[in-house]
Parts: sequence; structure tokens; C-alpha cells
Amino acid sequence: MSDRIGKTLFDDYVRRRGELAFHDCSIWLGEPADFPLATAFGFEEMADYMRSHNVAGGFISHWAGLTLSPQRGNKALLDVVSTADKNWRMVFTGLPLYPTDEGPLPGQHKPHQCLAGVRLFPKSHSYALTEWVVGTLLDWQELYGLPLFLWHTEIQWEDLYTLAKQHPNLSIVVETQREKILYHMRTLLPLMRDCGNVCVETSNLTGQGYLEQVVRDCGAERVLFGSFFPVNDLSVAMGMLLDADIGQDERSLIASKNLLRMLKG
Repeated sequence: MSDRIGKTLFDDYVRRRGELAFHDCSIWLGEPADFPLATAFGFEEMADYMRSHNVAGGFISHWAGLTLSPQRGNKALLDVVSTADKNWRMVFTGLPLYPTDEGPLPGQHKPHQCLAGVRLFPKSHSYALTEWVVGTLLDWQELYGLPLFLWHTEIQWEDLYTLAKQHPNLSIVVETQREKILYHMRTLLPLMRDCGNVCVETSNLTGQGYLEQVVRDCGAERVLFGSFFPVNDLSVAMGMLLDADIGQDERSLIASKNLLRMLKG
């Protein structure tokens, strides 16, 4: 009896998953840092796994950009993503442009055609997330329509608020890593209400009713589907969206349409 119920629930999950087209903004290659149980995936293995779960494409990052150097991580992405189909795009790790560094860093030249965004790690890489440090890089991102990705554990909220106001044409994605967004919701929601260019991704937005609250208060257009694969289970990220108490049109926006619109921007 329990097996039959379980199969029915799984079949219903697969059916509902198949009704959406997914694009994932948080896919990672390389050896995960500080997640010893996570398995490192190569690009082709990752892409095959994603397609088997109805994920047609997404934004890919590399752990080496955090753990070794931004140049090493960005070079690793160029080696595999630049020859892939257009559904897969890169998120480079950035650094302040002063002093000038060698190697593939965002902000110094016209962006690669496969580049979809820039992520900064101000806490881990020891610099201030302020206009006088990263403003030149953010100006470059605004010029080319490249969003800024930031883990919420890497920032001070006051700094993010100030930068969002100083760069109103820059799309900023608050990522819910490496820790769940819990008490931070009391800061994140007012920030999103006051800064229309700030979005949030879903991978660790796991508090009861949090996803619904963001959609209700700020709109589904401000939410991006992210799995944080392979650290997090892709099916868990999908299930959170599929089971959310929101409309199907809102689900579709979060699953893929918002990310595709950001890509076109």
C-alpha cells in the first residue's frame, strides 16, 4: 500500500515538473568547498543530469573561483562552457579592478559572449563591498547588462542597500548561500521592497512560507530558480517550487522566464 502511494506521489511530481521549463541560476562545477559529502561534477556529466531532470540550461559557476583564485575559476569555465550550446552560460568570479591583475577577470575588456553575470566574494577575498572599491566593476556590469550575484553570507546588508541605490540599472541577485536565509528575511524583504533591482534565488529560501511571502510582497518577477547543485539535491529545489502556494504563472516565471529575461537584458 505504501509503495503504491509513494509511486503515485512520485508520478504526480514528475508530471508537475514536466509542465515547467527550468533554467537554474546556481550550478557549480569543481570540488565543493566545505561540503565534504558533495560530489564534484564535470560539465558534460552535469549537463546530462540536468537535462534528465527537465533543466534545459542555466548559469554555471566554478568553485575554484572562490577557493583558488578568480582567474583559475574563470579559466576553468572558459575551457568548458565557451564551446557549449547557448543554454549554458558562465558566472565569473570578480575582483576589484585595482590593482590590475592578469588573467580572465570581468571588467577589463568587452565580456565574453557566454558570460551571464559576475559573482563577488568580498568577505572571503578581503575587500569592501563599497562604491570606492567595486564601483568601476559595477559600472562595467551595468554597461553590458550583467547581473551581480552575492551570497548573503558574504555581505553586510547596509553595503548592499547603498550599492543597489547607487547602481539602479544593475540587477543584483541575493543568493541564499552558504546558510539558509532565516532571520535575514526581516532585512531582505524591506531591502527588496525599497530596491527594485534586487532579486533573490531559491536554493536555500527554505523557511516555512518564505517563498510565498517574497512573491506576495515583491512579485514573482523578483525570484530566480536556483538549486546550488551539486551541494543541494536538485529535486529538493524543484519540489520547493512545485509545492509552493503560488499560481502556475508565477511558478513559470520563477522556474525559467525570469532568468531568460535577465539573460536577454
